[in-house]
Amino acid sequence: MKISDATISFLLRQSVPTITWNQSFIFSHALHVEKIALRLGENLGLSAQDLAILSWGCILHDIGKFSLPQTFFEQTILSINDYKEIKRHPGLGYIALREIDFNREALEIVLYHHERFDGLGYPFGLKGKEIPLNTRICSLADSFEVMLWGRNYQKNKTYQEALDDIAANSGTQFDPELVVHFINLFG
Repeated sequence: MKISDATISFLLRQSVPTITWNQSFIFSHALHVEKIALRLGENLGLSAQDLAILSWGCILHDIGKFSLPQTFFEQTILSINDYKEIKRHPGLGYIALREIDFNREALEIVLYHHERFDGLGYPFGLKGKEIPLNTRICSLADSFEVMLWGRNYQKNKTYQEALDDIAANSGTQFDPELVVHFINLFG
């Protein structure tokens, strides 16, 4: 997948002039998610093209958070309204990347990465295989990374606790077929 000059320009305009600690944390998180997701994707035998799409989708999955006030990410307790605002980030990222004609399949990762296998996710409540495979992979990697590193408002877990949490959410939050591969690969 060739990255257009418009994409590179957009990313630089979004991050370089006003880089904050929170934005560097989002980018670091995205690189960790990408690494986990690519290992799983390779284990599943995804094509080189699908791995490239997975890579870009994972790197940019939280880009919508750059549009939100940094104060949301500094809090140790989130109000209901704060949580509603943070839940807007997939749509905000989608809108920004759609404007530069970003790859459609990578764009789906950005938009759908908080959907759940049981249909209780957001922003659309997609269920099961309605969620594209690369998105289901990114979602699993994203959740695992968050469990390991924690957030201001969420304590981190040990490696084994995170694996146990992934297994416990098989079929609800996560695709059960992917969970089997994930546990075999990372367990």
